[in-house]
Amino acid sequence: MQAAFARKISDSLASHVLQAWLLGANKEMLCDFLDALEIKHADDGTVDELPAEVAKEKLAPAVERLLGKYPAEKVAAYLHAFRDMDSTVQWPAFDEVLAEEPRLKL
Repeated sequence: MQAAFARKISDSLASHVLQAWLLGANKEMLCDFLDALEIKHADDGTVDELPAEVAKEKLAPAVERLLGKYPAEKVAAYLHAFRDMDSTVQWPAFDEVLAEEPRLKL
C-alpha cells in the first residue's frame, strides 16, 4: 500500500485516504485542535470555512495541547495532513510551528 501511494499518479488517492483518516479515525484530535484555535465546527469536525490566517500565538499552544494528549507521531502526521488538506488556506505561522517543533518532523 505504501509503495502504491508513493507513486505520483496516486497523489489524489493518497490525499483522500489521509482526509478520511483525519475526519474519521481522529475526530477527537481534529475537534481538540479546532477548539484550541477557536474555530467553529460540527460535532464530526467539519468546518464550513477555515479562517484565512491563524496567529502563531494561537497555533503554538494548540499544537502543544495535542502533543500533550496524543502520541507525537500521530500528531505530526495529522498536522501535516491538515495543513496540506486545503490548498486554498495558507497559514504561514503553521509552517513555522511545524518546522520549529522537533516532535513534528516526518
